[in-house]
Amino acid sequence: LLVDNLDIVLDRLDKQEEWEFRRVISAEHRLYFIGASSRALEALYEHGRALYDYFQVHDLKGLSDKEMFAVLGKLAEEAGDGQVQRLLEEKPGRVRALRVLTAGNPRTLMLLYRVLSQGPEGDVERDMEQLLDLYTPLYKARFEEMAPQAQQVVDAMAIHWDPITAATWRKNWH
Repeated sequence: LLVDNLDIVLDRLDKQEEWEFRRVISAEHRLYFIGASSRALEALYEHGRALYDYFQVHDLKGLSDKEMFAVLGKLAEEAGDGQVQRLLEEKPGRVRALRVLTAGNPRTLMLLYRVLSQGPEGDVERDMEQLLDLYTPLYKARFEEMAPQAQQVVDAMAIHWDPITAATWRKNWH
């Protein structure tokens, strides 16, 4: 089973369901379970929980410039997308800047390819805006999970735009 957003799945299980889930995936030897999450999962690290220390956890590190160019190049080749291939050759700085801004995140890379293939004539700012638009549903869900006070802090920080300290936030918005 390949499960994306495993955090959402596990967050919806109560304690008894977690134990039943573990029993099923432990007993069925024909079943391989691979899950992905964009955040650490409490269920895997909290002592006494059904899945504590059960899975092998692998953190995906960001891709290097070389790896990112290789993956984007392969995607362009497979899709027969000459525009993205030319972009990689003619504007490597644009792609490098996007790698830095996205921390080379492999999941983001797939969306980045989509953005680049739809508008290779753009620039880094437009590319980032499109990436953020594609991630809006995820960010919205994460934001709504936060406590009301945390939502206020994040909102104030986003509106302020420039770096902000807690003291500045308290002075101006609290």
